[in-house]
Amino acid sequence: MSEIVGVTLQGVSKTYAGGNVAALNTIDLEIRAGAFFSILGPSGCGKTTLLRIIAGFEYPSAGRVFIGERDVTALSPRERDIAMVFQDYALYPHMTAAQNMTFNLRNRRVPKAEIARRLAETASILGIEPLLHKRPALLSGGERQRVALGRAMIRKPQIFLMDEPLSNLDLKLREQMRIELSRLHQALGVTVVFVTHDQAEAMTLSSELAVLRGGTLQQMGPPDRVYARPANIFVARFIGSPSMNLLRASVRGGRLVMESEGTALPVPADARLQEGEALLIGVRPHDLKVGRKGEGGLAVKVALTEHLGRHNFVVCHPVGGTACLHEQDAIQFETEASVRYPVGTELELSAAPDALRLFTPSGERRDEAP
Repeated sequence: MSEIVGVTLQGVSKTYAGGNVAALNTIDLEIRAGAFFSILGPSGCGKTTLLRIIAGFEYPSAGRVFIGERDVTALSPRERDIAMVFQDYALYPHMTAAQNMTFNLRNRRVPKAEIARRLAETASILGIEPLLHKRPALLSGGERQRVALGRAMIRKPQIFLMDEPLSNLDLKLREQMRIELSRLHQALGVTVVFVTHDQAEAMTLSSELAVLRGGTLQQMGPPDRVYARPANIFVARFIGSPSMNLLRASVRGGRLVMESEGTALPVPADARLQEGEALLIGVRPHDLKVGRKGEGGLAVKVALTEHLGRHNFVVCHPVGGTACLHEQDAIQFETEASVRYPVGTELELSAAPDALRLFTPSGERRDEAP
């Protein structure tokens, strides 16, 4: 295995059409050696472009790319010591699994004994020994993906780059492959840069992640930190399912009073707010609690309950209208599976002060917790 190194991006930008179309805007990233680092965002946010720049398939319009201490900005993919796993597997249909996995080594004229040793070792790790003689047409989607992983692993690169490798698999196979990828990463200790639009994949696999939107880095950090302290309302609603609830409020008499409702919530202890300041309050569905009527919570009426086995998500509409809601038409909260509320039931919802996330009206994080 090559030396395990990290990746550094310094001010990386990418434009097309003579500079008129910006795909990436001054991206700074520090990916530590041995990390499983996910680049997460909606379609068209620039995440695959960023991965291709790390790989050397595209060159940045501005900025620099380092693999370890080496400036690879102008180097070809062959010179970067990386291996890439693609969404569509990219296996040669006329070759067996073994031939696909060893193709690069044979082109580099690696000795046959070394190729055989690496093939046996990689196939054993992935549990694909019975598949080595088969062509891709005879393999399932999960088996093809394992062969594609094996083709990358057998090269023993410094960096693994993965472009939505699980998106073509069905739900059960995706779950199995997430476990497989996590196990492989722990066993090999390699640096993995993983592109996905699926926040569940990013949250479960990553030691760190970066969230992109419109070619701009929104936030970077460990998944639990990004989930707990989103930098803005885009991250707050993109990370987590169901999305974070957002409510309009202002500070009055040391309380957070919701717009049009008059309902007041306590201010988080670490917030430094000004009287009359307008805010957006973010609260996760699992942090909303049902209180007794008349206790001063947000009055809502149940519209729908989604039953998901171990728990339910209850969809509600504010009794006083939707003026207190920001870019949504309902509030969701979580209950145990045994708790059922008929449609039309009126409830009052509240949350602990430390469960509230505060944002400016423009959507940037306002609370000043460390």
